[in-house]
Amino acid sequence: MCTVRMKLADLIPAVRTSFCDGRLTAAHALEIARLQPRDQERALAECFPGHRTTSSILKDRKAEACRVRLLCEWIVREIHLDLKHFPPDSGDVLTSIARIPPLLVSGWGCRGQRSPRV
Repeated sequence: MCTVRMKLADLIPAVRTSFCDGRLTAAHALEIARLQPRDQERALAECFPGHRTTSSILKDRKAEACRVRLLCEWIVREIHLDLKHFPPDSGDVLTSIARIPPLLVSGWGCRGQRSPRV
């Protein structure tokens, strides 16, 4: 329960106000809190499709948010990056990991061992 409350502290002020005023449920707020601040504002606008700006959402006391399921679908579609359709290129993560010296990968520095100076 404490981690949930801590996560709500990550909300931008407009989303926090909407949550405290009862326009957003706790489920909405938690889904939005997982996003970056720039994306939180986009998600808030998506929750209230009849409003174009954050200020119009905050002014309308009778604004009703979309369902949480629709918000989650929008987050997956618009925010999350689907990497399975992108072929790896020469500068991808795997090739950069291959360039890490073997001593750093083999576990030196774990369990009190000191890593050798390279």
